[in-house]
Amino acid sequence: MTHGGCARPRRSGVTLLELLVVLCLIGLVAAVVAPAIRAPAPARPALEQLMLAAREAAARRGEVVYLRIDASGRWRMEGAASPSPGVIAGGQIAPPGPAPVTVILSPIGTCAVDVPTAAAGAAVGLDPLTCQPGPSRPPPTPPAPPAPPAPVSRGPPAE
Repeated sequence: MTHGGCARPRRSGVTLLELLVVLCLIGLVAAVVAPAIRAPAPARPALEQLMLAAREAAARRGEVVYLRIDASGRWRMEGAASPSPGVIAGGQIAPPGPAPVTVILSPIGTCAVDVPTAAAGAAVGLDPLTCQPGPSRPPPTPPAPPAPPAPVSRGPPAE
């Protein structure tokens, strides 16, 4: 049956709007499902997480932060130039070594172990630029002494 005397042929297919709606739905499903499929990131050791948090606290506060860890693994974070003295944060981790250690973290991200606890800090093995704990490193070997100078000849030997 025609309406108005004009017959339009019926086309089968998909409109552009329908195609865009389907693509958007596929994108939404992929965004929801992809994080569940991805492998979880490996867990960081507690000492590494603590050092990262202390570096962030030093940078955020704009001051040197002391991270003190005693032999039992109890730790506390203190600000060096804080107008209100006291502990910034505290907690408990697995003991990093047999003796207490104090790590000094600067607001620019570097760290060092203070002098009284340097021996205990060597057991932790902190990289001073990244403040990441690593395997204990042996102390650096001293440089080799320079070789003696070679004798200089001044001409043919006298006869």
